[in-house]
Amino acid sequence: MAEKTVTVRIPEKNLKALDRIAGFEQRSRSFMINQGVNLLIDHDQQFREAVEAGRRDIRAGRTIPHEQVVAEFERRWGRAKTKRRA
Repeated sequence: MAEKTVTVRIPEKNLKALDRIAGFEQRSRSFMINQGVNLLIDHDQQFREAVEAGRRDIRAGRTIPHEQVVAEFERRWGRAKTKRRA
């Protein structure tokens, strides 16, 4: 696969953290950035697939009413605590 060079601006604290991680892993800064980009791409793909699966379920009528979800939650874990607004 052909590689391209890119330039990015990141906060200094993130660069220091990245260099610390790269040192610990005995990898280059570039390698660690590529790892991060790959994780982001994988996460995005999984998220989009999950959303589409949910949309297919909705179209097929495979849904659970909100009240039933709340009742099951409360049965398992008790009543949800809510913050009151002033």
